[in-house]
Amino acid sequence: MLEQGRAIGGKASCLPSRADRRALLALPIICVAFAGAADAQQEDSTAATPRLLEEVVTTASKKGVAEAAQDVVGAVSVLDGARLDALHVNDIEELGYSLPNVAFDGIGTGKGIANFSIRGMGVAGSIPSIDPTVGVFVDGMYLGVNYGVIMDMLDLEAVEVLRGPQGLLFGRNVIGGAVLLRSRRPSGESSGYASVRQASGPETRLAGAAEHSFMEGALDARLAVSYRDDQGWFDNDAPGGGAVGAETAWSARPILAFKPTENLDITVILERGNSDGDGPATQNRYRYQGFDFAIDEVGFSDVDWRHVVVEAERRLDNGRLVNVFGLRGVGHESLADIDSTTQPIFHLWAYTDQEQVSNELRYTGWLSDELELTVGAYAFDQKIRYREQRVIRSASGLPFGGDQRHGTAGAFANVDMHPSERWVARSRGVFGGFRTSQEVH
Repeated sequence: MLEQGRAIGGKASCLPSRADRRALLALPIICVAFAGAADAQQEDSTAATPRLLEEVVTTASKKGVAEAAQDVVGAVSVLDGARLDALHVNDIEELGYSLPNVAFDGIGTGKGIANFSIRGMGVAGSIPSIDPTVGVFVDGMYLGVNYGVIMDMLDLEAVEVLRGPQGLLFGRNVIGGAVLLRSRRPSGESSGYASVRQASGPETRLAGAAEHSFMEGALDARLAVSYRDDQGWFDNDAPGGGAVGAETAWSARPILAFKPTENLDITVILERGNSDGDGPATQNRYRYQGFDFAIDEVGFSDVDWRHVVVEAERRLDNGRLVNVFGLRGVGHESLADIDSTTQPIFHLWAYTDQEQVSNELRYTGWLSDELELTVGAYAFDQKIRYREQRVIRSASGLPFGGDQRHGTAGAFANVDMHPSERWVARSRGVFGGFRTSQEVH
């Protein structure tokens, strides 16, 4: 800190002494040395501390390679694995609190049922025949129903949220947007991790993954598993009530990556999971506020899902040929207290079974130095069985519902123009000359 003056012989003087002058002359040298040490320390600190996000990339354009998000036309939010870990995201529903203009809520009448909306476009209903407005894609496979969508996130490489209509490249039911989940693929190295989380409730979460390379790098394998035991932290104020919200869930995802030839990659992704627990903690807002509630039927919720995705990529001289085959099945059964009181007024039992198969074949390549083509074809077939039974005043009605089967097919094409610097310079010359002629005349 610099002084305004020094007391010398009882008088104030603004002139520095000889010793002070020597100190002032040495000050620049000390500052330079200190700055060098600080820079070195900052470099060491930067090198020691990994950055959460080196570059934001996206695969939403279906070109077979990741692109910088800023180079893709459209509103895209990308969260990579490191960012997801930093946010401590447990399931896709929690992402709605971190991203603008999105709401990734559950429907409330049963666990795992999505009620997503983007930019205000969404649906509100748990009947599987109601098509969503926000499509969810797992490793390139479209999820045909909203059941089994909100489950624990397991070893994800990235989550991409696309806002606005995405029908050109993603087909039906994406008028509000699309959510892309991509599993972490094997890296060709031997590695692994394990995590344990404990929360009030109590709730215990266990997760881990391990990978290894076989056959001299021709086969890479990765296995990710998770387990969650939630004892429930809601208190049921009904006579004889107790904790509500208990759930036990597990999932496993083995991934095999083959490299038969130098230009061919085949990735097989399997997933199996189950969630078994209490029914929803419903609340009668007329009688209770906050988190208080009282119900006579705790109910139950059981969700079982399994799927397989086979992705084959062939690298050609002028592009890439990719085929994504998906097979998925979801089973859901639940019992809920709809009237949310201590009287048996209205209880609902529901059962859903869904099976789907899909395939997408696409090609991406360059027509010229300035034109990039993405073209493909897609087919989807789905079977849904839905049953519902309503219990009114302890009287069970007849089950009703229906079976549905539908298929869809389509083709798509997209051309991206990448003007060269010469083309841009020539355009500037034309417009510049036009502006000059206007000013002259």
